[in-house]
Amino acid sequence: MMRVRYFPHTHMSDAVAQALMKLFDEVVITKASTADPAPEGVTALGPSPEEEARLGALLADWRRFSGLHGEGVATYARGMGQRVDPLDELLASQIKCELQRQIKGDAARNEGADAVTTARALLSLAAEYDLRRRDLDDDLSRIEARQQALLDTLKGEVAELPEAAPHGEAAGEVKMMRRLSAWATLFTAEGEACPDRFFVTTSREALALVAEHGGLVLEELGVLRGGDLGRGNLESLLAGGPSVGSPETGSDDGGVPVTFTICIARGEHPYNLFNRFARGTNVSLKGQDVQGSEIKEDMVFVLAEEIAPD
Repeated sequence: MMRVRYFPHTHMSDAVAQALMKLFDEVVITKASTADPAPEGVTALGPSPEEEARLGALLADWRRFSGLHGEGVATYARGMGQRVDPLDELLASQIKCELQRQIKGDAARNEGADAVTTARALLSLAAEYDLRRRDLDDDLSRIEARQQALLDTLKGEVAELPEAAPHGEAAGEVKMMRRLSAWATLFTAEGEACPDRFFVTTSREALALVAEHGGLVLEELGVLRGGDLGRGNLESLLAGGPSVGSPETGSDDGGVPVTFTICIARGEHPYNLFNRFARGTNVSLKGQDVQGSEIKEDMVFVLAEEIAPD
């Protein structure tokens, strides 16, 4: 069974999800919280009830200590063009929490559990920030489109409301390095016996950072585009066949067209890769790598990009 893991975001557009389900038997997304939304048909891996309780307590601490931004994440999209990173706010609140713990003489928390809970909190806040920013961008796009339509009408021209461009990395991304570190922490905490060899991201920056900080050598195999998306085409590409489809074919079901760039990392184990990456950014648990003699398969990375309509 061909299964693909989505990283490092915890939210996925319906267009990307539908296109991926044409290529893979199962599409898996990591949810920071059980309350996070996921597209229909996607397998969502969320926290256990115990982890959810720890996450709720940590986020409550963060919201209590982020008094300078009384409305929490909702204020990050406002101001004079200046964005406040919620991840910086969370780390600052954790320092304050630790100081209070020491003053009260409370027992220290489990370090490993804290690393995973902190990672979930970072991803949860990042997702909330992204989605709020996306809503704001949608509202602004609709206002600008209507203003332009009104001007065209006043000038006697035929008014057409343009379609909004698909959301990309410009839609309120928080710092990608910390997001990747948090995702890698959750992934490596699952253990080294992972079934995943296919990974997909919608972020070129994320893929470049994983390659750079994980010591990854990526070989591009080709591109799958438009209405020719299908399992057979992917298998052909992995076997050395040519790229298929063209940028003009679009989506065969009338939705937003998606392009997939397929890359391979030969002789690499996903646990080793993300463990090295997370260790290099000083966030994750310090696990041991899987021995090279135990690595039997390659890793495949897919860069999914939504194409704006003309």
